[in-house]
Amino acid sequence: MSKRLVIAVAAVAVAAVAGCAGPDGGPTPVATSSPVQAAGEALSIGECGAASDADIAAAIGSTRARQTVRNPMRCRWEAADGSAVTFAWFRGSPIEGRTPSGAGDRVSRVRLGGHTGKLWPADGFCEIAVGSGASDFIDWRIDTAPGAGAQACSAARRLATGTLDRAE
Repeated sequence: MSKRLVIAVAAVAVAAVAGCAGPDGGPTPVATSSPVQAAGEALSIGECGAASDADIAAAIGSTRARQTVRNPMRCRWEAADGSAVTFAWFRGSPIEGRTPSGAGDRVSRVRLGGHTGKLWPADGFCEIAVGSGASDFIDWRIDTAPGAGAQACSAARRLATGTLDRAE
C-alpha cells in the first residue's frame, strides 16, 4: 500500500470517529420520529391487586361478594345484587390505548401519588386505569346499579390507590 493511501484512510477514520462525538465529547444524540419516554421500573403488583375481602366488600357495599375469577393478571368478585368488582393488570400494554366499552367519551385524567391514569365514570359502572411503571398499568372496574356512579368511582380510586401503595 502506498504511504498516501494509508494517510488518506487514517484521515477518513479519524474524521468519522470525531463526527460521532457531541460537543461534550460524548455520543451525538440521534433524532427519532417519535419521542422516547422514560419508562421507569415496573411495580410488582400483588395477586388481585393485593386487595382484601374487606376492601372488596367496602367497594360494593356488600359482605356477600364471592370471588369468581382469580389468577395473577385478573380477578373478579360478584355479589347477589348484580354488583361486581374486576381487577386487571396489563403488562407491556400502553395505557393510552385503554378505553372500556360503554364508557363513551367521558374520561378524566387522574393522578394517584406519582402515577397517572384515566377514570371513566358511566351509568352503572366506573373504571380507573393507572400506570404502574414501564408500560404496565392496573385497571379496577366497579359495576353497580344505575345511578351509583359517584360511589363506584370513589371505590375504584380507593382500590387503585391501595394496589399502588402495596406494590413493591
